[in-house]
Amino acid sequence: MRALAARLCLLGLLVAVPATAADPPVENLADGRTGKIYFESVTPTGFFQLAKRETMAKTVIFGTLSLPKKATAPMPAMVIAHGSGGVSHDREFWWADHFNDIGVAAFVVDSFAPRNIRETATDQTQLSTAANVADALAALRLLATHPKLDAKRIGVIGFSKGGQVALYTALEPFRRAIMTDETRFAAHAPLYPACNSWQVSDQVTARRC
Repeated sequence: MRALAARLCLLGLLVAVPATAADPPVENLADGRTGKIYFESVTPTGFFQLAKRETMAKTVIFGTLSLPKKATAPMPAMVIAHGSGGVSHDREFWWADHFNDIGVAAFVVDSFAPRNIRETATDQTQLSTAANVADALAALRLLATHPKLDAKRIGVIGFSKGGQVALYTALEPFRRAIMTDETRFAAHAPLYPACNSWQVSDQVTARRC
C-alpha cells in the first residue's frame, strides 16, 4: 500500500509540474514530425530591442503541430497565436481542428507555459508582446523546413494579444530580427487585436492582412 501511495504521489507531482523543455529543441522538422514540438525563440523586453536586434535572452518554447488527414503535400499551414489568457482548447485548438478540416496544417504556439506564465490579462508587464511576435516568427522559420508543408503558404492568425502578433509579424524590422532569409508569412489574420498601442514601419512584408 505504501508503494502504491508513493507512486500516486509521484504521479500527482508530475502532473502538477508546468511544461518544461523535456525534449531538446529541434532546429528543423526534416523528419516530418507532428505533435508537441520544442524549439528555440528569444524573449525581447520590448519592440525596440527586437527591431534593433540587440542581444536577447534565448528561450525554449513549444507548439503543437497537427496535419490534415486527407491533404496531400505540400500543404498550407497556419501559425496560431494565443491571447492574454493563454492557449485554450475552446479557441486555439478549435481553430486548429477546423483548419485541419479544410486541408490546412495548424501550429498552436504556446508563449506562456514554457515561460511559467499562466496569463497576462491582469498584468501585461509579465511578457512583452514582442516576445510573442518573436515566437511566431521562430515558428514560421521552423515550419518552413517541414517536408509536408509549403513554405510559401504559411500564414498566421491570432486573437487579441495574438491579433497584434498577426499584425506585427508583417513589419519588416521584426521579421528581419528573427529570419535570416526571405521566408515570410503568406497571410496575416488578426482577430480583435488590442488597440491600446501600435507599431508602425516604413517597410512591411507585402503580404495580405
